[in-house]
Amino acid sequence: DKVYMTDQIVQRDFYLNFRNRPEFFAGGIEDLTVTLTFSHARRGDLRVFLSGPGVSQLDLMRSRADDEQPVNNFSWKINTSAFLLSGAGPGRVVGPFQLQIEDVQPDPEGRGRSAGIWHSFRVTARSGALIYAYDNSQFVSETSQAFAPGERKAVRMSFKNTGTTSWTAADTVLAADAATASAWSITQTPLRTETPPGSTADFVFYATAPTASGTYPWVWKVRKGASGIGQSNSGTTKVVAGYGSDFVSQTGLKRTVAPGERFTAYLTFKNTGSLTWQKSDGVCLKSQWPLLNSTWGVSKIYFNTEVAPGATFAIRVGATAPITPGSYSFKWQLGTGGNTVFGDANNTFTVNVAP
Repeated sequence: DKVYMTDQIVQRDFYLNFRNRPEFFAGGIEDLTVTLTFSHARRGDLRVFLSGPGVSQLDLMRSRADDEQPVNNFSWKINTSAFLLSGAGPGRVVGPFQLQIEDVQPDPEGRGRSAGIWHSFRVTARSGALIYAYDNSQFVSETSQAFAPGERKAVRMSFKNTGTTSWTAADTVLAADAATASAWSITQTPLRTETPPGSTADFVFYATAPTASGTYPWVWKVRKGASGIGQSNSGTTKVVAGYGSDFVSQTGLKRTVAPGERFTAYLTFKNTGSLTWQKSDGVCLKSQWPLLNSTWGVSKIYFNTEVAPGATFAIRVGATAPITPGSYSFKWQLGTGGNTVFGDANNTFTVNVAP
């Protein structure tokens, strides 16, 4: 504990210690009794307030200068359900709390400010089964970005349990509102792991975008039992936009290479769609004829550069020629997840592999 004193402020910092009886610690304080004895003989505008985890200032007393009464021997019993202590660390020591007495206005008779004399101080807290149970959630993050028309891909949403009860697979789901469910043909996804108060749950599911480009509802909330709880996800809409590409040029190709020879080619494409090409959305260059073949030693090429609509980008292809002599097509096309491709392929180029 620490006591800070100035002419106009007296402040006591303290912690609540649940170390000896951790079984009574239930993530919050049921009530807290503050017994404070202090004297203030002169008139003045006094304020007494308490602050602590999650609460900036809880007023206990205000005494105006025109009350014309001395202050002495006060005790407060406070309903402190606002002080939620789910963030308490090992040892169950919680705080800091501050109890402060402040003379907020000079004495009207010109004698300056005084916070009076602090005589004694005691705080008793109760925490246990009497804390009322309630459910709440806080949105944390979402991984998915824009979708292409008809695209199906994984979505991960994370929500923190900020209530006082655990979420279980038996009673908790992530649910779409009615408009979202209608547009995306999905109503809810289950909770996979029990999530106690203070922990974060990851909801992972697959969503299939509408087939037409546009902006669609995208509202999700944790639902426990029959009711939604806490915050929705941060975005209320999701853009469905198309990918597109035009082939521009290719360099570094050879008409004849030796078996197993390594060479580097550059294939340049222009982004003619309305979505940025980015690795996090699964955009990559894929081998063709047939799709995802390994003729040239690699079937997919990801690139870290984000390519905005209208921009042109040269993709480096590090190729290794087949071991078996013959004629092979060097054919590539951009795509996203799975077997999805979009836009132009590069111009057909045949490479002869010969000793």
